[in-house]
Amino acid sequence: MKFLCPFSETGLFDVHENSLIPFSCGDLNIQGGFQLLEAFNYAIEKVNDKSGAFRNVLKDIKLGGIGLDACQSSIRMGYLVSDIHNGIIKLTRNGITVNPDDISMYIGGGSSDSSLYLARLLKSLKIPQISYMSSSDSLSDQDRYPYFMRTIPADDKQSLAMIKFLNANNIRYVQIVHSPNDYGKMGAEKFKSMAADNKICVAQTIGFPDNSSVTQESADKVVRSLLEKPVANTVVVYADAKYIHEMLKAMTRNAGASGKFRFIGSETWGNNYEAISGVEYLAKGSVTLNLESSDIRDFDTHIGQKSPGNYPENPWFPEFYEEMVNCYLTVATSKHKTQCSSQTMNIAAQRDYIQDPGILHVINAVFSAAYGLDDVLKSQCGANYTTICEQFKNNHNRHTMLRDSVLKSSFVDPSGSRFNFRTDRRDGNKGYILYDIKERMTMNELGYTYEKVMYFSIEFDMKVEHP
Repeated sequence: MKFLCPFSETGLFDVHENSLIPFSCGDLNIQGGFQLLEAFNYAIEKVNDKSGAFRNVLKDIKLGGIGLDACQSSIRMGYLVSDIHNGIIKLTRNGITVNPDDISMYIGGGSSDSSLYLARLLKSLKIPQISYMSSSDSLSDQDRYPYFMRTIPADDKQSLAMIKFLNANNIRYVQIVHSPNDYGKMGAEKFKSMAADNKICVAQTIGFPDNSSVTQESADKVVRSLLEKPVANTVVVYADAKYIHEMLKAMTRNAGASGKFRFIGSETWGNNYEAISGVEYLAKGSVTLNLESSDIRDFDTHIGQKSPGNYPENPWFPEFYEEMVNCYLTVATSKHKTQCSSQTMNIAAQRDYIQDPGILHVINAVFSAAYGLDDVLKSQCGANYTTICEQFKNNHNRHTMLRDSVLKSSFVDPSGSRFNFRTDRRDGNKGYILYDIKERMTMNELGYTYEKVMYFSIEFDMKVEHP
């Protein structure tokens, strides 16, 4: 999408959803997808502005960015990366072909499954990787994945936060529901192990069937299994929003399930309204975890200034505009039947716009890569370098040096907090926010909201929120 030579980061994002048709993409994926790609673009622009904190970072060098769409498919992503480095796919910008040797870093993937796939590839290529969303404990194995880093904590910390919450509320008997991917399986396994150490009994662990996607039948099966252990009415959930939504809808179809269970949702549930849309009353009183984050006002300004006419660098922006403004630009669809009256509406001011909480973690990934690259160039090319010197280019260990420099990076991020990697883990130092799903009256209409009730630091001090 955007390339500013001579040095490049490649970002991998699920801009579109997966499709039931092999090797194709589905609808635009706004939360956890498109906005994260745009955060990648935003962060690179900030680095290249050479102002503020980046005034003397990568001085005289522009950081390039290439955004790719993995469409929620680790296989598609793997082929993309392999084909780029094999020369099958050529990335070009304004007639200039990007040399794969100039790709210094991969930012991604999104899901743990995709990052595991990518980490195996990048081990052979010896290229560092910073994920902004993958939390599986499997990725903490530094021998198997020596070039993997992430700006968020691993699932063992999330499981510990859940255990501390259950202990604080004297909840001793639970069930676990998980999605069929690596994230769900590993999260459930880690929680079950920690629960045993904390005298919390797990009545049963229920996995969604390993189909290509969640179905009404598979959700019904999960709910019927939950009803077999009615006394264990607290359910710990490690699953994506689509699995959660189908499970809640299934409770309306199975006698005795409605209002029976309270849920403790992992960060894939977080404060996602799509997970509970239309069945909010069934999730009332449940609590969910989300990664510590913050709305970045400057990002809203950035995206609000973009329009289909002034932003050709992002080929998917017109789709995003149609979704946010609820209109069509060129051809009417079953979803958008009204033609857009304007192409310059402020996206950030639209009713359906909600800033993705993952944006901060993408920005931190790009910023840490920039600081790491600057640090290693200073060590190889001199403190006052003005170009990428031959000594660095010809150093066969340059990618390992870059990884080690990234891990030493420390800076005040856009949320105003200091970001750094924990030296023992290669994980970011962010904690978790805990939400309670509550009723809310707005304009005489009953609605539901995620209300912050607690904060867990990475050292796991519990702090109660006071709204």
